[in-house]
Amino acid sequence: MQNSMNVTREERLEAAGNAVFRQLAEEPDLVIELDPELAEFMGDFEEKALNGEEL
Repeated sequence: MQNSMNVTREERLEAAGNAVFRQLAEEPDLVIELDPELAEFMGDFEEKALNGEEL
């Protein structure tokens, strides 16, 4: 068994992300507000849209 003091940031975020996925699998309509660090880890990011001048 791993000591909790040795858990890496990535392992902590992965565990939290898995918990979110389990909750959503049980209740698909559930709204969960995520910590920004967790949201980023799960693939949420801000992407600016291109306009006609930038193409």
